[in-house]
Amino acid sequence: MNTSRALSLKQAFARLSIGLTSLRALLPQLRAYKVGGSWRIDSADLEAFVEARKPKPAQMTEAQAVSKAFDPNDALPDVPEDCRL
Repeated sequence: MNTSRALSLKQAFARLSIGLTSLRALLPQLRAYKVGGSWRIDSADLEAFVEARKPKPAQMTEAQAVSKAFDPNDALPDVPEDCRL
């Protein structure tokens, strides 16, 4: 049973955070279809499109890897008293 639903261009636009012009250019890649006069995109197809374009760990730039590894919420190690400023 197919549980995915059809999304409007506005819904897909919100999910992708790109401009409507850019989204319209991607319609062939998203396997979009028209219902009445409106474009629809299957939510499962949209998610597959997003997942396929996520950078793989080997494709990450050094800056992306560093920013992913650094968590500013991590506690800093205790500094010995003789090393404190």
